[in-house]
Amino acid sequence: MAVFNLPEEMEMEILSRLPIESLMRFRCVSKQYRSLISDPYFVKFHSNRSILSKKCQKIFSSSLPPESIDFESLLDKKKMENDSNDGSNAVVKLDCPLWSEDSHVHVIGSCNGLICYVVDWLYIILYNPSTRVSKELPKAPLLEKAGRVRCSYGFAFDSSEDDYKVVFGTHNNGTISIMFHMFSLRHDSWRRIQDLSLSHLEIFSLYDFGVFLNGALHWLLIPEGDINFEPLHGVIVCFDLSKEVFSEMSLGVQGKTFLSFRPLGAFEECLYALSRPSNANGTFVEEVWLMKEYGMNASWTKFITIPSNVGLDPTPLCLLRDDELLLKIESGSGTELGSYHTKKKRFTRICNCPHSSEPVLYVESLVSPNRFDGNDKRPQPAGLGLIAVGLFMLWLMWLIFISFVFLLCRWMNVGS
Repeated sequence: MAVFNLPEEMEMEILSRLPIESLMRFRCVSKQYRSLISDPYFVKFHSNRSILSKKCQKIFSSSLPPESIDFESLLDKKKMENDSNDGSNAVVKLDCPLWSEDSHVHVIGSCNGLICYVVDWLYIILYNPSTRVSKELPKAPLLEKAGRVRCSYGFAFDSSEDDYKVVFGTHNNGTISIMFHMFSLRHDSWRRIQDLSLSHLEIFSLYDFGVFLNGALHWLLIPEGDINFEPLHGVIVCFDLSKEVFSEMSLGVQGKTFLSFRPLGAFEECLYALSRPSNANGTFVEEVWLMKEYGMNASWTKFITIPSNVGLDPTPLCLLRDDELLLKIESGSGTELGSYHTKKKRFTRICNCPHSSEPVLYVESLVSPNRFDGNDKRPQPAGLGLIAVGLFMLWLMWLIFISFVFLLCRWMNVGS
C-alpha cells in the first residue's frame, strides 16, 4: 500500500478543525502526530479557531463530582425527541484534583479552555477538562489567612507576554487598601503588585471573582456587610494585565440602579450588568445591560428583559442562535441550564445541576497548565483500541482529501 505524505501546513489545517477527543487519539498514532499536536503553535492555532467558531463551547459544572456538559448536544436532543431524555452521553463526570465532599471549592474563572478553582481558600488549581491535565499552584502569600479575611480573585490571559496569570487580593482590616499578588504561569511564581487604594473601600469591597475581558480583570465594587437586594450606582474596578495598573469605570447609566448582590459578567465580548425594576403590577423583571463599547459609559444598552416566570436570578451565558440564549436560573431543585427564546419568551430546560454553585462556560482546547515545565499530569491513554481508532481517523481524513482532489480535478477539466 502506497504511503502519501501531506504537507505539514495542510495536516495542521485539517487537524485544527477536529475536536479535542479526536486529537487526543491522534497523539497515539505516531510520534510525528504527537509532536505536531503538542506543538505550541498548533495548540494556539487550534485554540483560536475554536474560540472564533464557538463550536466547542461547554459548561463546567462545579457539582459533586464536577461535570463537563455539552449543552448544544442536550439542546438538540430536546428539540428532536421532545421528551425528558437527559442526554447523559453529553454529560461527562470529571476527576478534578483535591475535589471532594469535605472540601469547599470555588471556581475563579475560565480562560482558553483552562479552569481555575480554589479549594478551601488555600489551594489554587489550574485544570483543563478536555485533556484532564492539571497543575497545583504554589501557595500564594497570605493565602492561609483567606478564610479569615475577605479575598478577591481573578484568572486571565496576558496576550502581551503569552502568559496565564492568577490575581489574588486580600482586604486589609482597618485600612482602605487591598493588597494584591499575581501568579505568572510562565515564571511559576507569585509576586506583589500594586495595592488598590480607593476612598470607596471605607464602605465598599470588591466582589470575590473578577471578569476577564479585553485584556483586563473587572470587579464590581459592592457595599460591605449585608449586600442582599441593595441597589447600587456602582463602580467597576479594572486591572490591566499588561500594564499592571488599576482604573475605574462607571457602572450603568444615569437614573438606572443595578443589583449589587449579582456579579458582573461577560457576554458576546461585552461586559454586562443586571437590573431588576418592577412592573406596574408589582412583579419584578430582570434586565440585562451590555456595555457595547468597552470603556464608554454612554454605551450601556439594555439588551433583553427576562420575565419573572422564567425563574430566579436568570443569568445569560452565551448566544446559542439568533434570538436564543443559554440561560442559567435558580429553581427549587438547584441550578438549571436552559435555552431562552427572546421573541417567543419561552424557556426550555436543558439540564439540572443540583449541586452546582456557578456553571462556567469554557471552550475545549489543548492548552496545558504545564506548558512551561513539560509536566503533563494526565493519565496516558493505553491499549490497541485507541491506536486502531486513530488509524481509522487517519484513513478517513485521507479519504476526504482524495475526494477533494478528485472533485477539484473534475471541475478543472469541465472548465477547460
